[in-house]
Amino acid sequence: MNTKRVTKAGAVSIPVGIRREMNIRAGDALDVEVDGSSGSIIVRPHLPRCVFCGGTQDVALYMGKGICRLCAGNAGKEQEDGKQEDAGREGD
Repeated sequence: MNTKRVTKAGAVSIPVGIRREMNIRAGDALDVEVDGSSGSIIVRPHLPRCVFCGGTQDVALYMGKGICRLCAGNAGKEQEDGKQEDAGREGD
């Protein structure tokens, strides 16, 4: 076990051995949460989430927001459907 002290700024350093094992590099985003049942602090590498479904698989960032491949495909399909509806109205 590694014992670390919290700095005045609230920072805690992660030992180099753990950073290497977890492939954590300077500047990487980490998620920090508390496990209410055990009182443990959990630190995990950040996984971008889709803003629509909350999923973490196949997520790409678009304009600073995460969107998964499935939701991006659905959004593209809805966009095409909307264009077809608009085209139908123009003939009225």
